[in-house]
Amino acid sequence: MVELDADDRVLAMEEKPEHPRTDLVSTATYLFTPEHLALLDRYLDQGNPPDPPGRFVVWLAGREPVYGFRFSGSWLDIGDPTQLLEADNRYRAAAGLPERESYAL
Repeated sequence: MVELDADDRVLAMEEKPEHPRTDLVSTATYLFTPEHLALLDRYLDQGNPPDPPGRFVVWLAGREPVYGFRFSGSWLDIGDPTQLLEADNRYRAAAGLPERESYAL
């Protein structure tokens, strides 16, 4: 979950909250300036975890301006093979291709 202000500046980020305050989500696509990356050592030196990268973004947003970009169109959370198959079949249907029943392993 990502909260943005009217200028799309990141106000808050939270991983899979029980009660989201917004319908915006982070797709974990980040672009950093060299100045922001220079702060990565400080972040790690303070004992913060190196993973997931969104934690660095939350830390950074408390110190520097960080902005979001609002993509249009559909977005799917693909976290397991069932969700991957669903996403694949949506795109296959849009392209006029037959659906898959499963993936051969």
